Amino acid sequence: MVGIRGLLASPIESVAADGTATLHGTWEPYSCDARTCQGYVQAGARGVFIVLATGCPQPQRAADITVKGRPDTALGKGSYRATGCAN
Repeated sequence: MVGIRGLLASPIESVAADGTATLHGTWEPYSCDARTCQGYVQAGARGVFIVLATGCPQPQRAADITVKGRPDTALGKGSYRATGCAN
């Protein structure tokens, strides 16, 4: 049974004045190769799409990650481009 907080959780922990968001949740890769890695940060029933920064190591599937990113409407509504590596 999932609690109400679990269902209503958001991967967006905070947003700075410059628009950079801190995203936290479970990593689910969509497409990763030697050049780029993109996937979803999932928290509860919500997730956001993010393209990780070039040169950063790919997190393990289902890893709990925190990453900072900026909205990137070229990727679609609610999508982000990381400004650094996930930890």
